[in-house]
Amino acid sequence: MNFKKLLVCAGLLSASAFGVGCGDDDGGGGPPPPPTPTPSCTAADLATGMSKFYVLNVLSLAGPEGDAPPFTSAGYNVDGDAAVACNSHIVGETAEFSGQAPDNGSGIDNALGGDLGNLANSSLQDSVDDASVLLLIEVKGVDNFTNDSCVSVNFFLGALPAGTTAPMLGEDGHIAPGQTFDLSADSFTDGMAGTMPRIQFGSARIVAGRLQAGPADFPLSLNLLGASLNLTIRDAQLRFNISESAMSVGVLGGALNTAEVITTVNAIPDLAMYASVVEDTLTGLADIDENGSADSCEAGSIALKLSGVTATRGAVVAGSAM
Repeated sequence: MNFKKLLVCAGLLSASAFGVGCGDDDGGGGPPPPPTPTPSCTAADLATGMSKFYVLNVLSLAGPEGDAPPFTSAGYNVDGDAAVACNSHIVGETAEFSGQAPDNGSGIDNALGGDLGNLANSSLQDSVDDASVLLLIEVKGVDNFTNDSCVSVNFFLGALPAGTTAPMLGEDGHIAPGQTFDLSADSFTDGMAGTMPRIQFGSARIVAGRLQAGPADFPLSLNLLGASLNLTIRDAQLRFNISESAMSVGVLGGALNTAEVITTVNAIPDLAMYASVVEDTLTGLADIDENGSADSCEAGSIALKLSGVTATRGAVVAGSAM
Protein backbone atom coordinates (compact mmCIF):
# COMPACT_ATOMS: atom_id res chain seq x y z
CA MET A 1 0.00 0.00 0.00
CA ASN A 2 1.24 3.51 -0.80
CA PHE A 3 2.74 4.81 2.45
CA LYS A 4 1.42 8.33 2.05
CA LYS A 5 -2.08 6.92 1.74
CA LEU A 6 -1.44 4.64 4.71
CA LEU A 7 -0.18 7.53 6.82
CA VAL A 8 -3.09 9.80 6.00
CA CYS A 9 -5.92 7.27 5.95
CA ALA A 10 -4.84 5.07 8.86
CA GLY A 11 -3.61 8.05 10.82
CA LEU A 12 -6.63 10.31 10.47
CA LEU A 13 -9.02 7.44 10.84
CA SER A 14 -7.39 6.08 13.98
CA ALA A 15 -7.03 9.15 16.16
CA SER A 16 -6.89 8.13 19.79
CA ALA A 17 -6.27 11.39 21.65
CA PHE A 18 -5.07 14.89 21.03
CA GLY A 19 -5.03 18.20 22.83
CA VAL A 20 -4.59 21.85 22.11
CA GLY A 21 -3.75 24.93 24.10
CA CYS A 22 -5.73 28.14 23.87
CA GLY A 23 -4.93 31.30 21.98
CA ASP A 24 -6.68 34.14 20.27
CA ASP A 25 -4.23 35.66 17.80
CA ASP A 26 -4.92 35.59 14.08
CA GLY A 27 -1.93 34.57 11.97
CA GLY A 28 -2.94 36.67 8.97
CA GLY A 29 -4.74 35.74 5.80
CA GLY A 30 -7.59 38.19 6.41
CA PRO A 31 -8.61 41.44 8.00
CA PRO A 32 -7.14 41.94 11.48
CA PRO A 33 -9.38 40.36 14.14
CA PRO A 34 -10.83 42.38 16.97
CA PRO A 35 -8.59 42.74 20.04
CA THR A 36 -8.07 39.66 22.15
CA PRO A 37 -10.70 39.57 24.92
CA THR A 38 -9.33 40.84 28.23
CA PRO A 39 -9.36 39.13 30.60
CA SER A 40 -9.26 35.63 29.07
CA CYS A 41 -12.20 33.30 29.46
CA THR A 42 -12.76 32.04 32.98
CA ALA A 43 -15.00 29.28 34.27
CA ALA A 44 -17.38 31.96 35.55
CA ASP A 45 -17.50 33.62 32.12
CA LEU A 46 -18.24 30.34 30.36
CA ALA A 47 -20.92 29.38 32.88
CA THR A 48 -23.13 32.30 31.83
CA GLY A 49 -23.92 30.98 28.35
CA MET A 50 -25.36 27.88 26.73
CA SER A 51 -23.45 24.87 25.47
CA LYS A 52 -23.91 23.66 21.90
CA PHE A 53 -22.97 20.19 20.74
CA TYR A 54 -22.21 19.24 17.13
CA VAL A 55 -21.09 16.14 15.23
CA LEU A 56 -18.76 16.58 12.27
CA ASN A 57 -20.45 15.28 9.13
CA VAL A 58 -18.10 16.73 6.49
CA LEU A 59 -14.32 16.44 6.75
CA SER A 60 -11.65 16.74 4.06
CA LEU A 61 -8.08 17.81 3.47
CA ALA A 62 -8.21 21.16 1.67
CA GLY A 63 -6.45 21.64 -1.64
CA PRO A 64 -5.98 24.43 -4.17
CA GLU A 65 -9.12 25.49 -6.02
CA GLY A 66 -9.49 27.10 -9.42
CA ASP A 67 -8.81 26.23 -13.06
CA ALA A 68 -5.53 28.12 -13.34
CA PRO A 69 -3.09 29.96 -11.10
CA PRO A 70 -3.21 31.98 -8.98
CA PHE A 71 -5.30 29.49 -7.01
CA THR A 72 -7.28 29.96 -3.84
CA SER A 73 -7.25 27.61 -0.88
CA ALA A 74 -8.71 27.21 2.57
CA GLY A 75 -6.08 27.66 5.25
CA TYR A 76 -4.11 30.30 7.12
CA ASN A 77 -1.04 32.46 6.72
CA VAL A 78 1.03 30.20 8.94
CA ASP A 79 4.38 31.93 8.40
CA GLY A 80 3.05 35.48 8.51
CA ASP A 81 4.41 36.19 5.02
CA ALA A 82 2.57 36.69 1.74
CA ALA A 83 5.52 35.35 -0.28
CA VAL A 84 7.07 31.90 -0.43
CA ALA A 85 10.12 31.87 1.82
CA CYS A 86 11.81 28.70 0.64
CA ASN A 87 11.98 25.61 -1.55
CA SER A 88 11.43 27.45 -4.86
CA HIS A 89 7.67 27.11 -4.69
CA ILE A 90 5.73 29.25 -7.14
CA VAL A 91 3.32 31.69 -5.55
CA GLY A 92 -0.27 30.63 -6.20
CA GLU A 93 0.64 27.17 -7.47
CA THR A 94 2.28 25.06 -4.77
CA ALA A 95 2.53 27.07 -1.60
CA GLU A 96 1.07 30.54 -1.07
CA PHE A 97 -2.55 31.09 -2.09
CA SER A 98 -5.29 33.66 -1.83
CA GLY A 99 -7.75 32.90 0.93
CA GLN A 100 -11.39 31.94 0.58
CA ALA A 101 -14.21 33.90 2.17
CA PRO A 102 -14.75 34.43 5.03
CA ASP A 103 -11.01 34.11 5.69
CA ASN A 104 -9.89 36.22 2.73
CA GLY A 105 -6.34 37.45 2.38
CA SER A 106 -3.04 36.66 0.74
CA GLY A 107 -0.24 34.35 1.76
CA ILE A 108 -2.43 31.36 2.65
CA ASP A 109 -0.19 28.35 3.38
CA ASN A 110 -1.40 24.86 2.43
CA ALA A 111 1.31 22.98 0.55
CA LEU A 112 0.48 19.48 1.82
CA GLY A 113 -3.30 19.46 1.58
CA GLY A 114 -3.66 19.02 -2.16
CA ASP A 115 -1.47 15.94 -2.65
CA LEU A 116 -2.61 14.23 0.55
CA GLY A 117 -6.24 15.09 -0.14
CA ASN A 118 -6.08 13.49 -3.58
CA LEU A 119 -5.10 10.24 -1.87
CA ALA A 120 -7.33 10.28 1.18
CA ASN A 121 -10.44 12.44 0.89
CA SER A 122 -12.83 9.87 -0.57
CA SER A 123 -11.96 7.29 2.09
CA LEU A 124 -12.00 9.93 4.81
CA GLN A 125 -15.51 11.16 4.01
CA ASP A 126 -16.79 7.58 3.70
CA SER A 127 -15.45 6.91 7.20
CA VAL A 128 -17.19 10.02 8.54
CA ASP A 129 -20.48 8.93 6.96
CA ASP A 130 -20.34 5.43 8.47
CA ALA A 131 -19.06 6.77 11.82
CA SER A 132 -15.69 5.02 11.61
CA VAL A 133 -14.50 8.55 12.21
CA LEU A 134 -16.84 10.16 14.74
CA LEU A 135 -15.69 13.56 15.96
CA LEU A 136 -17.82 15.73 18.23
CA ILE A 137 -17.44 19.41 19.06
CA GLU A 138 -18.81 21.22 22.08
CA VAL A 139 -18.89 25.02 22.22
CA LYS A 140 -19.44 26.32 25.75
CA GLY A 141 -20.39 29.71 27.13
CA VAL A 142 -22.35 30.96 24.11
CA ASP A 143 -24.30 34.11 24.99
CA ASN A 144 -24.71 35.31 21.41
CA PHE A 145 -24.20 33.50 18.10
CA THR A 146 -23.25 36.72 16.31
CA ASN A 147 -20.67 38.26 18.63
CA ASP A 148 -19.34 36.73 21.84
CA SER A 149 -15.95 37.62 23.28
CA CYS A 150 -15.60 34.49 25.41
CA VAL A 151 -16.40 30.89 24.47
CA SER A 152 -14.47 27.62 24.63
CA VAL A 153 -14.26 24.71 22.22
CA ASN A 154 -13.84 21.03 23.15
CA PHE A 155 -13.33 18.14 20.73
CA PHE A 156 -14.28 14.55 21.56
CA LEU A 157 -13.93 11.14 20.00
CA GLY A 158 -17.46 9.87 19.62
CA ALA A 159 -19.05 6.44 19.92
CA LEU A 160 -22.36 5.07 18.71
CA PRO A 161 -24.78 4.37 21.57
CA ALA A 162 -25.25 0.73 22.59
CA GLY A 163 -27.50 -1.10 20.17
CA THR A 164 -26.76 1.31 17.33
CA THR A 165 -24.81 0.03 14.35
CA ALA A 166 -24.76 3.14 12.16
CA PRO A 167 -25.81 6.78 12.33
CA MET A 168 -28.87 8.08 10.49
CA LEU A 169 -27.96 9.83 7.25
CA GLY A 170 -29.66 12.80 5.66
CA GLU A 171 -30.63 13.26 2.02
CA ASP A 172 -27.09 14.44 1.30
CA GLY A 173 -25.69 11.09 2.46
CA HIS A 174 -24.02 12.63 5.52
CA ILE A 175 -24.85 12.28 9.23
CA ALA A 176 -28.25 13.82 9.95
CA PRO A 177 -28.82 16.29 12.82
CA GLY A 178 -30.53 15.57 16.12
CA GLN A 179 -28.87 12.27 17.06
CA THR A 180 -27.28 11.25 20.35
CA PHE A 181 -23.64 10.16 20.42
CA ASP A 182 -21.61 8.85 23.34
CA LEU A 183 -18.14 10.17 24.20
CA SER A 184 -15.10 7.92 24.38
CA ALA A 185 -13.25 8.02 27.71
CA ASP A 186 -10.08 8.43 25.62
CA SER A 187 -11.28 11.99 25.01
CA PHE A 188 -10.57 12.94 28.63
CA THR A 189 -7.41 13.09 30.68
CA ASP A 190 -9.44 11.80 33.64
CA GLY A 191 -10.96 8.93 31.66
CA MET A 192 -14.44 7.81 32.66
CA ALA A 193 -14.89 10.81 34.93
CA GLY A 194 -15.26 12.80 31.74
CA THR A 195 -14.56 16.27 33.11
CA MET A 196 -11.18 17.21 31.57
CA PRO A 197 -11.19 17.18 27.74
CA ARG A 198 -7.90 16.44 26.02
CA ILE A 199 -8.95 18.43 22.95
CA GLN A 200 -9.67 22.02 23.76
CA PHE A 201 -9.28 25.61 22.72
CA GLY A 202 -9.84 27.09 26.16
CA SER A 203 -10.34 30.67 25.02
CA ALA A 204 -12.09 31.50 21.75
CA ARG A 205 -14.56 34.07 20.46
CA ILE A 206 -17.35 34.59 17.94
CA VAL A 207 -17.06 37.54 15.56
CA ALA A 208 -19.82 38.26 13.01
CA GLY A 209 -21.14 34.71 13.35
CA ARG A 210 -17.76 33.03 12.88
CA LEU A 211 -15.97 31.30 15.72
CA GLN A 212 -12.22 32.04 15.93
CA ALA A 213 -9.69 30.08 17.98
CA GLY A 214 -5.91 29.78 17.97
CA PRO A 215 -3.18 29.76 16.90
CA ALA A 216 -1.79 27.08 19.18
CA ASP A 217 0.20 23.87 18.85
CA PHE A 218 -2.16 20.99 18.22
CA PRO A 219 -0.63 17.70 19.52
CA LEU A 220 -2.07 14.69 17.76
CA SER A 221 -1.55 11.08 18.86
CA LEU A 222 -2.44 8.51 16.22
CA ASN A 223 -2.87 4.76 16.59
CA LEU A 224 -1.12 3.45 13.48
CA LEU A 225 -0.44 -0.26 12.98
CA GLY A 226 -0.70 -0.76 16.72
CA ALA A 227 1.79 1.98 17.56
CA SER A 228 1.32 5.55 18.70
CA LEU A 229 2.39 8.10 16.09
CA ASN A 230 2.74 11.45 17.85
CA LEU A 231 2.51 14.50 15.59
CA THR A 232 1.91 18.16 16.25
CA ILE A 233 0.18 20.64 13.98
CA ARG A 234 2.07 23.84 14.77
CA ASP A 235 0.33 27.22 14.98
CA ALA A 236 -3.03 25.56 14.46
CA GLN A 237 -5.99 27.86 13.92
CA LEU A 238 -9.67 27.00 13.88
CA ARG A 239 -12.54 28.92 12.27
CA PHE A 240 -16.14 28.00 11.50
CA ASN A 241 -19.52 29.65 11.08
CA ILE A 242 -21.67 28.89 14.10
CA SER A 243 -25.45 28.88 14.61
CA GLU A 244 -27.97 27.07 16.76
CA SER A 245 -28.51 24.53 13.97
CA ALA A 246 -25.04 23.93 12.50
CA MET A 247 -21.34 24.66 12.28
CA SER A 248 -20.17 25.22 8.71
CA VAL A 249 -17.39 26.44 6.42
CA GLY A 250 -14.89 25.26 9.02
CA VAL A 251 -11.12 25.33 8.55
CA LEU A 252 -8.42 23.84 10.81
CA GLY A 253 -4.89 24.58 9.63
CA GLY A 254 -1.25 24.83 10.64
CA ALA A 255 2.09 23.16 9.86
CA LEU A 256 3.76 19.77 10.34
CA ASN A 257 7.49 19.89 11.15
CA THR A 258 9.27 17.49 8.79
CA ALA A 259 12.00 16.42 11.23
CA GLU A 260 9.46 15.72 13.97
CA VAL A 261 7.45 13.49 11.64
CA ILE A 262 10.58 11.60 10.48
CA THR A 263 11.83 11.12 14.05
CA THR A 264 8.47 9.72 15.04
CA VAL A 265 8.29 7.38 12.04
CA ASN A 266 11.86 6.15 12.63
CA ALA A 267 11.02 5.29 16.24
CA ILE A 268 8.29 2.87 15.16
CA PRO A 269 9.75 -0.44 13.90
CA ASP A 270 6.82 -1.21 11.61
CA LEU A 271 7.12 2.19 9.95
CA ALA A 272 10.87 2.88 10.01
CA MET A 273 11.40 1.26 6.60
CA TYR A 274 9.29 4.05 5.07
CA ALA A 275 11.18 6.92 6.71
CA SER A 276 13.21 7.85 3.64
CA VAL A 277 10.10 7.91 1.44
CA VAL A 278 8.27 10.08 3.93
CA GLU A 279 11.28 12.40 4.29
CA ASP A 280 11.66 12.88 0.52
CA THR A 281 7.95 13.54 0.13
CA LEU A 282 7.59 16.00 3.01
CA THR A 283 10.87 17.78 2.21
CA GLY A 284 9.77 18.32 -1.37
CA LEU A 285 6.44 19.77 -0.29
CA ALA A 286 7.65 21.77 2.73
CA ASP A 287 6.97 25.50 2.51
CA ILE A 288 7.39 26.90 6.04
CA ASP A 289 10.70 28.42 7.19
CA GLU A 290 10.76 27.93 10.95
CA ASN A 291 14.36 28.85 11.81
CA GLY A 292 14.98 31.90 9.61
CA SER A 293 17.76 30.28 7.55
CA ALA A 294 17.95 31.35 3.94
CA ASP A 295 16.07 29.12 1.51
CA SER A 296 15.26 26.39 4.04
CA CYS A 297 11.91 24.79 4.78
CA GLU A 298 11.49 22.88 8.02
CA ALA A 299 7.73 22.26 7.88
CA GLY A 300 4.82 21.81 5.52
CA SER A 301 1.54 23.67 5.84
CA ILE A 302 -1.76 21.84 5.87
CA ALA A 303 -5.47 22.63 6.20
CA LEU A 304 -8.64 20.63 6.73
CA LYS A 305 -12.20 21.66 5.93
CA LEU A 306 -15.02 20.65 8.24
CA SER A 307 -18.73 21.14 8.88
CA GLY A 308 -21.19 19.65 11.34
CA VAL A 309 -24.77 19.44 12.53
CA THR A 310 -26.34 19.58 15.96
CA ALA A 311 -26.27 16.50 18.15
CA THR A 312 -27.03 15.50 21.73
CA ARG A 313 -24.25 14.62 24.14
CA GLY A 314 -24.56 11.08 25.45
CA ALA A 315 -22.71 9.13 28.12
CA VAL A 316 -18.96 8.74 28.59
CA VAL A 317 -18.11 5.17 27.64
CA ALA A 318 -14.97 3.04 27.85
CA GLY A 319 -12.45 4.21 25.29
CA SER A 320 -11.16 2.11 22.43
CA ALA A 321 -9.11 2.76 19.32
CA MET A 322 -11.30 3.84 16.46
